[in-house]
Amino acid sequence: MTNIHRIMYSYIWRMWFFADWLHTGELCCLYPTVPSKKQIDQFATESNKPNKEDCLLTALEMVFNGQIPRIALAPPQTPFQEKFRSLLWSLRPGIPVSYKQAADCLGLKKAAQAVGQACARNKFAVLVPCHRIIGSNGVGGYRWGEKLKRELLEMEKQSS
Repeated sequence: MTNIHRIMYSYIWRMWFFADWLHTGELCCLYPTVPSKKQIDQFATESNKPNKEDCLLTALEMVFNGQIPRIALAPPQTPFQEKFRSLLWSLRPGIPVSYKQAADCLGLKKAAQAVGQACARNKFAVLVPCHRIIGSNGVGGYRWGEKLKRELLEMEKQSS
């Protein structure tokens, strides 16, 4: 069986996403994207039909509003990643924390680097909001670019 791939637009985050679902119905990745005109036209044609994107858009809105999304995600590969995902959902929008603070919250005082690596491996842009973790002397890296990370943080800050 093959995965289901979709391009979708989130009005709340004001950005396009590429979503990939496993045949089991679990979301396995969500990436920011710049779609082609053909993909935009296809999205417009299909947007009136109830589909998987509806639940994903609702989940994205929940994260924007500081709530834990109700959506089936591919399970984390390790207990640390599961704890980390839960921590990210507990962070308030617009109030970032440092890698060190995140490690402290996880009860791992010297694991700031592990937190950074977990952020780098996050396959769920915005939905699992690793953009809310910042470096102690600046924004820090982001899998999808520091510019986008700054924009997301600013968008959340303005809405809080």
